[in-house]
Amino acid sequence: MGASANLIVPVPASVLAIGLTAVMLALEITVPYHRYSKFLRWLAVSLLAYLFVLASIDVDWGSVAHHVVLPHFSGSAAELAALVAVFGTTVSPYLFFWQTSEEVEEETEHPDEGMPSDDNIRAMRLDVIGGMVSACVIAFAIIVAAAATLHTNGITDIQTANQAAEALKPFAGDLAGLVFAIGIVGLGLLAVPVLAGSTAYAASEAVSWHEGLSKRFREARGFYAVITFSMLVGLALNFAGMDPIQGLYYAAIVNGIAAPPLIFLMILLARSPEMGARRSGILSLAVCGTAVAISVALPIAWLASS
Repeated sequence: MGASANLIVPVPASVLAIGLTAVMLALEITVPYHRYSKFLRWLAVSLLAYLFVLASIDVDWGSVAHHVVLPHFSGSAAELAALVAVFGTTVSPYLFFWQTSEEVEEETEHPDEGMPSDDNIRAMRLDVIGGMVSACVIAFAIIVAAAATLHTNGITDIQTANQAAEALKPFAGDLAGLVFAIGIVGLGLLAVPVLAGSTAYAASEAVSWHEGLSKRFREARGFYAVITFSMLVGLALNFAGMDPIQGLYYAAIVNGIAAPPLIFLMILLARSPEMGARRSGILSLAVCGTAVAISVALPIAWLASS
């Protein structure tokens, strides 16, 4: 985020990184997330620029369609690692903790509303399906745009925000840096608190922070402590010289390895007789079971080929 903001603000990326960390930490601790996200989610609209890029650059759609249907796959360790990473960014473990904890918080804040109705459940399902479809569409657009701009010009090792911004130049010209910066900073302001918050949810619910405090205060204290620690560690990695693009890639691989047992646990919970009439059906079981099988097979194949 600091490097992206540096594309349009003449301030060192390290200074911007510290400032952004301080702002996000302050907002997450002082502002309720449901209020915070209402404003920031609109910044994600900047990612629609990648769809317009596809309409303005020369793309061999016949070749794209061919390789989507019949992808070339050699089975090398690098390809398998990439597949594990893609899976890790699609089925990210932090989403499980975040979503469930947010639902419980909403029930606590609105106890009079009772359990979700059938209409609520259907709305949730449509929300999840819509979100996943739109995420995959944008991801596909980014992949094709990067392949048709960066890759065709021999740029295959992206290490900086400036290099990534090159993908937008055919569409936005000199404004590419601005559009890219808005997208990265906007989504970062939305996603980083979720990442840190989901870690805090998992940790604060698993650890008793102080026996002498009430449960609610104890959890809040632990929640803020883990959020602060997570963000400071992330900031420290910037100054440790870690390549941020590589860091994201390795984190995606770790997510891909960590996801299978969590998905399996969700299957057991969803199929439990205690769920009653809302017990997960055969279709859901088949989809989740397939996800578990793929998520288990990919890391094993990757480790075996390394």
